[in-house]
Order: sequence, then C-alpha cells, then structure tokens
Amino acid sequence: MPVKIDIEHLGTLKKNRDRDEGGGDLYFSLFDYIRQTASPGNSLKEAIGADFISTRRNLVTLSASAFPGKPFQIRALRKDGVIFICDRSSEQETINNYAGGYKFEQYMTLNENGHPHDDDEPVSNAECVKSVLRTTFESGGKEMKVFYAAELDAVDREENLVEFKSTNLGHQNWLERLSRNHYLQSYFGNVSYIIKGSTTREKIVFQLDKILVDEIPKMEVNWDPETCFVKLFEILEEVKTRLENDDEAVIIRSDGVNIYYEEEDANNCNFVDPEFLRNFY
Repeated sequence: MPVKIDIEHLGTLKKNRDRDEGGGDLYFSLFDYIRQTASPGNSLKEAIGADFISTRRNLVTLSASAFPGKPFQIRALRKDGVIFICDRSSEQETINNYAGGYKFEQYMTLNENGHPHDDDEPVSNAECVKSVLRTTFESGGKEMKVFYAAELDAVDREENLVEFKSTNLGHQNWLERLSRNHYLQSYFGNVSYIIKGSTTREKIVFQLDKILVDEIPKMEVNWDPETCFVKLFEILEEVKTRLENDDEAVIIRSDGVNIYYEEEDANNCNFVDPEFLRNFY
C-alpha cells in the first residue's frame, strides 16, 4: 500500500553545547523544547501529538533499509504511551571528530552578523538550530505520527531550507552511493534543495551544484522513495504492535539485508531522562 506523508513544522530549538555535545542526536534539547511548549496538565502524548519520538537519522536509516546497506541496531522503548527510538551509536557517541562537512557549511553561510566567517574560525556542531517536526505516515487506513528534530544547515532569502553536502565522488557515483541517504535526510528535514560541493581528494571545492530535492528520484538512481517509505511504515507498525504497554522495549536489527526484532530489557534503555517524564501525568 502506498504511504501518504505529511510533514508539519512546529518550531525551532537551539541545541545546547553542554547538553548535546558530540553527534547531536541525543534528546536533551528536544526534551527541553517539549517541556517549554507543553500545556500544563497534558500527558506526554498530548504534548507532542505523536506516537513516536525519534531522530531524523533513525527515520533515514529505517527507510533506507528497504535496500541493501550497512548493518544497524536501533532500540525502541515505550514510556508514558510514547515510543522512543534511539540507535546505539547515538547512545555511545560523545565526540564528532569529522569537520569537513561543517567547514563547507561555514564557507557557504554568513555569521550571526550577516558577514562571511573568518577562514581560521573553528568549526563545530556543538551549537546549532534545529527544526522541530511532526510527520504523519498514513497507509491502509492506519496512521502513525513521529515527533523529531532536524538540524538546519541554512535558510535562503526566500525562507527555503537548504542542505549542504560535499563529496569527492563524481555525479554518477554520487547517484549510486549517496543520493538515497541525502534525499531521505533532506526530505525528512523538509528541505527544498541541496547545495552539493564537488571536492578534490584534498577537500578543495571546485564546483557547486544546486539540486532540488524533489528532482533526485527522477535522476538515474537505483532506488525509489516509495519503497523506502513503505519499509519505514512497516517497521514503525511492527514496533508499535510489539510495544503495547509501557516499559516494554525491542531491538530493531539489520544485517544489511534483512530486518529482525528482538526483545529487550527496558532497564537497558537509558536514553529517556526520568526527570523529563515527571513533567507529565
């Protein structure tokens, strides 16, 4: 069955350096946003209006699993009627040492004062702005809503969201190896277009291309978005079916081809702050 998708932009949050250091896919800043925007007396599910709390990265990973790729392990935990999804790398991640992509973003954007960044200015994703999104997936008369945040690379003069990507792959290799994940990341971030910087092996940018996100599936790619969205819906539906009660957990595991589900001890899932849950009845 085809999947109908509706992406709703709810607001923005600033990721805090002292809360989300590293990969930036932990939930601390998102929890702060929910606390600040929730109406008094609401349940958590009422506060977010969704069945799941996730990261954009998880949505990309699960969608992309419709086609052969890298193995992964993602855990899902139900608390207060909401299912939290977190991948193992986010739980363990403390430092992000790769700065190449952030340097490209820095060169392509202006600072807070509207001026170009200095060449020797250090790069970091420790502080950034994220969109807060709620996406509804509907198929076969069933509906699931996911609440998540997506880092903003830039906003252009027409208020379009922009994603920056740099690669030393030629265009055809980019289509074969990276286009699927770049498309899914941009799609779930409600991004209009990608600025792709082609680089030498020495990370020198020699060409810029503007790629409309909606046009990527029409190119010579070896995947299609509908297959990805159907796979994501199937996984979310299976997880929701398995986690009927609070304090139940499951591991979603892929060997690179097939998806497996394994029971998990909820006590092993430490990615939901108990202090956050105490804000809701």
